[in-house]
Amino acid sequence: MSDYVPGTLSAYDDWQENLIQEVSDNEVLWGLDATQLATLQSNGSTYKPLYAAIKNTETRTQQQVYAHDTYKKTYTKFLRGYVQGQLVNNALIPADDLVAMGLNPHLYIRTARPVITGYPIIGLSTEGGGFIRFRCTVPNGAGKGRQPDSDGIELFYVTESSAKTVNPVDPTPPDGTTVPEQEFLASIISRKANFNHGFGLNQVGKVLRVYGRWVNLSDASKNGPFSGIASIVIS
Repeated sequence: MSDYVPGTLSAYDDWQENLIQEVSDNEVLWGLDATQLATLQSNGSTYKPLYAAIKNTETRTQQQVYAHDTYKKTYTKFLRGYVQGQLVNNALIPADDLVAMGLNPHLYIRTARPVITGYPIIGLSTEGGGFIRFRCTVPNGAGKGRQPDSDGIELFYVTESSAKTVNPVDPTPPDGTTVPEQEFLASIISRKANFNHGFGLNQVGKVLRVYGRWVNLSDASKNGPFSGIASIVIS
């Protein structure tokens, strides 16, 4: 991604000056925060004489260059925060105006992720020493690894001493998106679709039963449906 902050000093000065002018002219129309805008204007007024003092390479002093460079770092940090917080995701600012300010809206505006519709297929294998390898994929061979609209996998599990049917891969999801059985109280959240998890040597010989779903960690309403229940003997 190309940087919207110009690299040369002359272009930087023109850019920040134009930016301040645009936001000052459209403060009310774009619903901009008055306090932050006042800070931007004040910072710009401070920067202008510092830049003017170093434009002539023959007459500028080391102290002037140092004062300019030191302030520019702080000012640029503020400008980046202002751009990200007030401008690029502001729905009131037309795309053409963002471009006029040197901000390409296609580079910065994030597309909201949709609700996750697919359930995971959970594969299990033993690694020894109480460790189980989880391999979570999407159905129908549509791809390997984490579901692209998710942040990771949430798994609910239980270990049992009594012998039950062992099913290392269960592609059949339960009905609906509610917890299928109340006994599944323990949980794991992993940002990786393929990972090892240790259950402890005291769990060796027990049956692990597990099901899960792809999750959106910033918006639980977009979590996906639950998978079927997979099971394996821990060794």
